[in-house]
Amino acid sequence: MVASHGSWPTRADFESAGAADLWAAVKRSGGSRQWALRLGMPLAPAQQRRRLTEEEALDQARSVVRRHGFLPHQKQLRSLGYVKLAVFVMQAGGAHAFSVRHGLPTAGTPDYQV
Repeated sequence: MVASHGSWPTRADFESAGAADLWAAVKRSGGSRQWALRLGMPLAPAQQRRRLTEEEALDQARSVVRRHGFLPHQKQLRSLGYVKLAVFVMQAGGAHAFSVRHGLPTAGTPDYQV
């Protein structure tokens, strides 16, 4: 799969090759940037976007929590326009793990103030 591309394959490339499960495994185990580096492959230009820093992710997460009461899952973060935050949170173990790590409310936490 990877050898047939001049650069690291995109999610769409993985999916069109019937390897969506491999894409999910890549994302769970460090992401495209890490695996491309490990395998000595360049990232495609669209994949070279700057990621959020921990501080930026936490600032955005606090903003979402102020509006919604908790940090939603990745799909909802994306639909709210927080694509980079969704990626960061997913790579950090998911919304629940990120929230617990940073003292943010999880779904169902009553009366939280940020």
